[in-house]
Amino acid sequence: MMVDDAEENRFVLETMLEDDYTLGFASSGQECLAKLRDNQPDLILLDVAMPDMTGLEVCRKLKGNAQTMAVPIIFVSGLVSAEERLAGFEAGGGEYVTKPVNEQDLSVKVKNSLDAWLTSHELQVAADDAMNIAMEAMVSNSELGVINQFMRGSAQTTSFEALGEALLVVTRHFGLNCCIQFRSDTGCVNIACDAEGLEATLLFKFQDGEKFVDFGARTIVNTKQVGLLVKNMPLGDETKYGRVHDHLALVIDMVASKVDALNLMINAANERFNVIKQLIKNNDLQSNDIRKKISERDEYTLAVMRVVISDVEAQLFSLGLEEDQEELLIKMLDNAIRRIEDLPDFSGEIESSFAAVKTSFTKLID
Repeated sequence: MMVDDAEENRFVLETMLEDDYTLGFASSGQECLAKLRDNQPDLILLDVAMPDMTGLEVCRKLKGNAQTMAVPIIFVSGLVSAEERLAGFEAGGGEYVTKPVNEQDLSVKVKNSLDAWLTSHELQVAADDAMNIAMEAMVSNSELGVINQFMRGSAQTTSFEALGEALLVVTRHFGLNCCIQFRSDTGCVNIACDAEGLEATLLFKFQDGEKFVDFGARTIVNTKQVGLLVKNMPLGDETKYGRVHDHLALVIDMVASKVDALNLMINAANERFNVIKQLIKNNDLQSNDIRKKISERDEYTLAVMRVVISDVEAQLFSLGLEEDQEELLIKMLDNAIRRIEDLPDFSGEIESSFAAVKTSFTKLID
């Protein structure tokens, strides 16, 4: 179904899609809602800016109705800012096509939306069948058992990624499609959603909001430490909805406590990491200092010997030595300088020792 108050816009969309799809039309939000009582389409192309009732208002009504909440909606609009796209997502829309409409872009998004809806529908049917069979035995005990198992298992997790995967196991058991955002002093860790995508943006936007934020079939469960976005709350089953709602409140509080523990562990590890980095820095400084002092000592020793030789040579005539005695004395002094110059260079060994210490520290950091 194409919903747009402008006839020329409906004509453009019809021209692009009529060869591949059976099409229906509505010129206003009210007409759309009225027609859906008798005939539900597989996909709705919905204009945003319409008089009397905007596309966002129509979308919210559809997503708030159990009979129409599963119908995928693609907004078609000339409004393209990030805020406007986010508003469409919050209202329940799945995709956004901007005017003037690009035929290839429209075709791809229509096909992808229908494929995703079909896959989701098939999975939901399979999940519902499996869940109904299990529920006949013992629903509550089973779900609480999963929560209890999660509580024991999460105590052993040492990363946000592992904690997020464990939480997704729980939500999948409840038949929920979710994504997660953990919050720490060093930033956000997003699980099952793109850090730059609308879902992560939405979670971040509502991080200071109420514990439960509901909009249609989507629900955000919030604490300071973690946000959980549920994309398919069971609006059509009040009993299941209430039970899942209570379970999520319990689980999210447990996860928040674990996030606090992980943050403490990470901060402690970072402190140790910084200490080791400082030790490496000090190691390099001490190595350079010793190398410099050894070099200065050797240069000073040679300089002293050269001064001694110069002083001796200046005094040779006053000593009354024979020529061969003078030559022997000078030769002895020259030999002394050469022996000093040939002394082993211990700075290399010292530097190697410091390098070994630095290698050990580096392995410890790794």
